[in-house]
Amino acid sequence: MEFIENYPVKKLISADYNPRHVEEDAFEKLKESIQKFGVIKPIIINGRNDILTAGHQRTKALKELNYKTVPVIKLPDIVKQDEIMFNLFHNSIETNRSKVWIGWIKDLKDGYNFVHHEKIFSEKNRNSIVVKEIGILIMKYGEWGSVVCNSKGNIILNSDYAIVCKLMCKPVLTYKLPDEKLVEFEKYFNTDYGEYNYDSLKIKDYNQTLCQLARLEGKSARKSTTYEKYVMPLINKEKRILDFGARNCAYAKKFRKSGYKFFMYEPFYRKGHSKIFDIKSIIGFIKEIESDVAKNGLYDVVILDSVINSVTSMEMQHNVLLTCNALLNKNGVFVMGTRSLQSIDRIDRACSATSRKRDIEFMDKDKFSVTFRDGVWTKQKFHTKQSLKDLLENYFFEVEIFGRELGNNIYAVCKQPKQWELNEYEKCLDIEFNMLYPNNFKHNQHAVLCKEIILKLKAR
Repeated sequence: MEFIENYPVKKLISADYNPRHVEEDAFEKLKESIQKFGVIKPIIINGRNDILTAGHQRTKALKELNYKTVPVIKLPDIVKQDEIMFNLFHNSIETNRSKVWIGWIKDLKDGYNFVHHEKIFSEKNRNSIVVKEIGILIMKYGEWGSVVCNSKGNIILNSDYAIVCKLMCKPVLTYKLPDEKLVEFEKYFNTDYGEYNYDSLKIKDYNQTLCQLARLEGKSARKSTTYEKYVMPLINKEKRILDFGARNCAYAKKFRKSGYKFFMYEPFYRKGHSKIFDIKSIIGFIKEIESDVAKNGLYDVVILDSVINSVTSMEMQHNVLLTCNALLNKNGVFVMGTRSLQSIDRIDRACSATSRKRDIEFMDKDKFSVTFRDGVWTKQKFHTKQSLKDLLENYFFEVEIFGRELGNNIYAVCKQPKQWELNEYEKCLDIEFNMLYPNNFKHNQHAVLCKEIILKLKAR
């Protein structure tokens, strides 16, 4: 790590992404804070090209305020996914749970100092999952953060970062705040300057199958709790059942072999375990449903297992749910399972680090988070039991929500589909049964199926 206390502002280059959005009033408050305190948290730049990694809004504010220089931390060549992780961590205000202080504080001048790790003291680590993730980034790139302390040595900003440096025997870049600025500091730095926004990542819908678990495959033969607890007790060989967003279609194929009238649709079905989309099989799903709906009508049971947590937008969430509504006959049952927001709160409060790949979620206002998987960015959507109930009541008259409040998943069983305008059904069906694939490809083999569903909806 290279710390440059007076880096020319005019040389700062914005990245082509910024996972934070700030409203005008918050931006004005940010400018006020810079005028009162200066920049007490260095901007991070990528040593490969000097492009901003974290600090986009402060850079914009500095330029508007005509600042000439700014403190920066220059890191070695940072890969793209880690750039965004730095940005998310750097802007998070939830990394200050543990009490940490600096000894021999009189040795420090006001402003920036490097503090030896032996001078860092702390009580119990109260945020070990965050500490673990900060440590991973330090191991890859060196010390990338900083802390703020008061005249007594108490760290008042980013104490979790100091704990990591203590554990790893790394020096801590520390800004010592003068006493006369402390009261106003609390006013400004307990403010969240902006919210997460992932639009600039341009996440593709077809990346989202990477978020869904393949069922009944491999050594662990992972089972679906949605199926095991809520689907299997209500199906029989007389009912016609459709798994919408079936991933590897393992459950549907299993029940078919046992004589069930099971149908499946996965718009991003892949060839084996490859990343190649099996367009022939996808069209086969559509044609089979098309023939079945034309002959037998809408379905008795529609299943949506771990799909809503893998949508990319609120619009996509609506498209999926209205399509499931459209596929269900008037006496049918809709069953779904999705990720629980409470489970993230539980993980975030955990007392020990884990080996989970998804320990920390940085969520936007709609409860979407992002994760880098297999070389691409993906989104995850989280619900509380209440938010899921409120959502599903737009599509069904009868909604029951299940699952433990702090469990990993929550579930819904819904009946009596509500009727929407036909043009809205047409729009959603057209999207869901003719998804966009790489190179802007669409198969355009869905028109007859959509027409059959609309005809049945008119009679429903």
